[in-house]
Amino acid sequence: MIVLIGLLVLTIVLFGAGAADGPLQVALFLSATFAALVAYKNRHAASAIEEMAIGGVSSAMGAIFILLASPPSRRQAAAMPPSPARRTGRRR
Repeated sequence: MIVLIGLLVLTIVLFGAGAADGPLQVALFLSATFAALVAYKNRHAASAIEEMAIGGVSSAMGAIFILLASPPSRRQAAAMPPSPARRTGRRR
């Protein structure tokens, strides 16, 4: 966890707002690789690590589906660019 936080902070300090364009994904990948190496060093079986990773993703999917299914708030909707379905008075 310390490696993840450290890499994320370092990435944001080095790249600023442009960190979301790619460097953050590298930091996440490196921290996941570090966690895997620690797990293998502590003699955890690969199948057990795989099952735990699948369980973690599965438990998060419920929350993701709830976020996708809920409509945006008024503030979020006002900030969105108008879609063709929401436009009124189309020019011909």
